[in-house]
Formats: sequence, structure tokens, C-alpha cells
Amino acid sequence: MDEFFACRAAHIFGEVVNRVFGDLATQGFQVLPVSNTTAKLIGETLVSSVVNAKLGRGIRLTLLHAVSGTEALSSFLYRPEGVGGFALGDFLKHIKAPAQTIRALDLAAQPGDLSQRLEASLNVMRTVVDQHLLAALLGGQWPSVPVDWGDYK
Repeated sequence: MDEFFACRAAHIFGEVVNRVFGDLATQGFQVLPVSNTTAKLIGETLVSSVVNAKLGRGIRLTLLHAVSGTEALSSFLYRPEGVGGFALGDFLKHIKAPAQTIRALDLAAQPGDLSQRLEASLNVMRTVVDQHLLAALLGGQWPSVPVDWGDYK
């Protein structure tokens, strides 16, 4: 990814994360600034977190721009104990959510430019968080979600 695109993507990613999750500040959450790393084999990753610093619980949002040119978005919910974190997609599979909801997390399933695709996918994530996981992020019972190893078993 060229430097201009990386900077622009980081800006877009940060703006959309703030737009979708920023109102959680009223409940003690903070949207952390986007960080950027590059790995030769993986590509460029942009990371932002929505964290409740008091509780140490949060959501890590990662936008990957792979060396191959493809983009992917992932979300991982975590708590300070470091045990029991899970990917949002695994959670949805665990609760047997509709396939279209799981698919809607995928950037490739969304039309439009990067900003529009991020907005659509992150809005789905926010809806899932609000409906199923906000209480856990606020200190309530943490769900036990098995890792879906897929083809790696």
C-alpha cells in the first residue's frame, strides 16, 4: 500500500470507527487512535480499539490491507484477564445467528468505496454489540465462545 493510501485509509478508518462507536463514551468507553503496522507477508494493518479503561474490556477493530490487495475487517472482544477473548464472527456462529448477519461483517459483502463498506460492516458489529454484548463489555457475565478453527483443525 502506498504511503498516501495508507494515511488516507487510516483517516477513513478512524473517522468511521468514531462515528459508529463514539457515542459509547457516555458509558465509559474511549475510541483509541488508529495505529498502523506493516508486515512483509501479511501487509498493512490498521488497528483501533473501543475500550472501557476502567474495566479493561473492549473491542479491537483491525483493518487489513493484504499484500495481495484484498481488504478485511476483524473485530475481537477482550477482557483484562487475557482469557476468553473472541472474534465477533465466532460469537455469531456460536449463537447461531443468521448467515446473512455473519456475512455482513465481511467488507467484501458490502458495496461502495472503503468508507461506505467500513460504515456498513461496523454498523452490523455495533448492532450485535448492542443486542448481545454490551452488558459483558460493561462488566457483566463474559460469554464463553469456542474458537472456530474452520479448516485448520
